[in-house]
Amino acid sequence: MISITNIKISLRSVMGLLMLALAVWGCKGQSAHTAGSVNEMPAKAAIAPDEGAPDSLSVWLGLKNSNDTLPKPAPVAITEAQFKKYAKNYHPDIDSTESRIIRTPREIQVETAEQVIHFAADTTDYGQFSYYKGYFPHLKAFIVDDVTADNELSCIVLIDSLSGKAYWLEAVICDNSVEIPLPSPGYKYLLAYANDLYRHSGSFISIMKISRGKGFEYTEHSGYTFNDKRVAGIAWIDDANFAIKLVPQDENDTTPAAYYKMRLR
Repeated sequence: MISITNIKISLRSVMGLLMLALAVWGCKGQSAHTAGSVNEMPAKAAIAPDEGAPDSLSVWLGLKNSNDTLPKPAPVAITEAQFKKYAKNYHPDIDSTESRIIRTPREIQVETAEQVIHFAADTTDYGQFSYYKGYFPHLKAFIVDDVTADNELSCIVLIDSLSGKAYWLEAVICDNSVEIPLPSPGYKYLLAYANDLYRHSGSFISIMKISRGKGFEYTEHSGYTFNDKRVAGIAWIDDANFAIKLVPQDENDTTPAAYYKMRLR
């Protein structure tokens, strides 16, 4: 949701084109950051900026969840104290050091079992660059924030180190990036959320189901949209429930925060 200037329309399904034009322009404009082969490497493809990535190694998530209107269990109001307890007990395992990547003055190199992905480093003067956000040891996945500097848009990319697949987590309802995704305690689901910081149109939560294939795979499960609130905090309670803190979109609004327990359908 984690540099590319040329994206091929064929990467998107026909059903997603209209929503793409209206809602996910920024994230798609940079999605070609993982690209075709640029040099020969033993048993691995080298993927570099400014070329198009193979369809089989790029997956976009969020668009379907943004249109999720299926019934869901009603949110249950909880107290601030309850939310703080859940937040204190939730500890997502993430390695924020750079020991697993190679950084050069101009690149961030992410090596998987299938390919080496080259991202333009944030120290360059490129129009597009990236920030390395960390690694999920259990999921064996890298997290990169891929940025289009020209219009300050970004997208989080979750890269599976076993399969080499890059999952682009889209904010969908807004131009800014989703936050670093949060795995449920038993690693059955992954939660990503975004707040519209520019137009103040609301916030969006996207839930992905985690399954095991060649590596870990992610598929869209459900989505939640809050038209007049901003997500200020989230903590998983277990693999079926999470707690959320919602505040007014306007930072000058003194309305107290609201706290809820949300159950997946």
